[in-house]
Amino acid sequence: MSAAFCRVPLVVCKAQANNQRYKTMDGFFVYILECAGNRFYTGYSRDARRRYRQHCRGQARCRFTAAFPPIHPSACWRVPGSRSQAMRLERWLQAQSRLQKEELIRTPAKLALIFPELNLQIEAVGEWSR
Repeated sequence: MSAAFCRVPLVVCKAQANNQRYKTMDGFFVYILECAGNRFYTGYSRDARRRYRQHCRGQARCRFTAAFPPIHPSACWRVPGSRSQAMRLERWLQAQSRLQKEELIRTPAKLALIFPELNLQIEAVGEWSR
């Protein structure tokens, strides 16, 4: 048994032990941030509020939000399914035009009609803190 093989499970277990919310929270969030330069950033995360704070503080390891800092969150959807479903939705949103994204931000329930199989839930973004 190699040392590298032994280390990987220990790191995963330690991260899970230190962060209990991953054991109790199911699903992911897909979000759109309005950023400097009148641009949109789309991402996904287990904890969208924490990720938003990381983007605002420059701790997200994201070149886009480092170059165009977030102004405010525009929309957020909870995907109760798997990571691959959240990534699929994120990729679809990134491929949409600016006008289509603006329409989804104005009426977030439309996304649930486009992807009924994902059982999306709309999340309120007004009270997110930086």
